[in-house]
Order: sequence, then C-alpha cells, then structure tokens
Amino acid sequence: MKNLFLFLSFTLVLFSCKKEEKYNPDQYITYTYWYELDSRSADTLFSIGIPNAFTPNDDMINDYFNPKGYFILTDFHIYNRFHQVVFQTSVNDGTGWDGRRSSSRETVQAGVYSYDLKIHDINGAEYALSGSVILYK
Repeated sequence: MKNLFLFLSFTLVLFSCKKEEKYNPDQYITYTYWYELDSRSADTLFSIGIPNAFTPNDDMINDYFNPKGYFILTDFHIYNRFHQVVFQTSVNDGTGWDGRRSSSRETVQAGVYSYDLKIHDINGAEYALSGSVILYK
C-alpha cells in the first residue's frame, strides 16, 4: 500500500508539472537581420562627434571646428547670429572651419555660431544635422 501511495503521488506530481504552453511566435521571437559588406557586418547607423566649442588661435590645439566620425560630409554651413553664411564647404577633407570667412578669409569675432550639415552613412542614407558652436579667442 505504501508503494501504491508513492506511485500515485509521483504520477500526480508529474501530471501537474506537464503543461502545454501555447504562444504566438510573432510576440516572442526577435528577428535580427545582417548583411555582409567586404566580409564585415554592417548596419545603417553612423557615428558622429560634433564639438560645441573651439579656439582658432594657431596653438595647434582645437583650432578647427569639424565633425568627426564615420560618414561622408556633403554640405557644411556656418552662420552668424544674423543667419548670414560665414563658412561653407562640400569638401570632405576633415579640415573644418578655422574661424575665418570662407569668402574673404577674414577672422570672425568670438561668439556663438550655428551650423547645418548634411552627411551620408555607408549605405548612402542622408542625414541633416544642425546646432551651435562657441568660438573662443
């Protein structure tokens, strides 16, 4: 009788633990897509760093305002407080703005300047960014 009791108890425990769970795969599965470019994984994100201040005083430290990262620069404008263009380029040479007007090469005053830039990521997607930068002297 003792063995029968143990058998029934064990069977009851097994049946109570066995539950069939149903779920919707669209709710619980995460799909990840990758593509290969030159044997390296890549995606559409880009990396960019834009300083908020610079000091164009020819001391070789922080003399240029230029965005840095993994992208292609296609359009870069700097505006004064009256929204007049003081610098513009579409050259992606990494030099940036040296605190001079692009037309006359005249040095501009210290202050806050705004910028607009257009960049492309490695897949060709275009991004437009804008902000402000402080020019210290």
